[in-house]
Amino acid sequence: ASDCAECHEAGDFEGEDAAALADTLKKIAGGQMKHKGAIKLSEAEITEITNSPSSMAGAASDSSQ
Repeated sequence: ASDCAECHEAGDFEGEDAAALADTLKKIAGGQMKHKGAIKLSEAEITEITNSPSSMAGAASDSSQ
């Protein structure tokens, strides 16, 4: 989720409950929860983020290429 990596670091979500984080991401992506900017995430992207928050750091480095 390179969009997340623009503002967040992988460590921002370390230790958080994966189910709660997934729920929050679904609400943000669905426009039901306020967020700095609108984000669009698929179920697969949410699963990837919640299973490995460090994937955000990798996405940031991938998007710079």
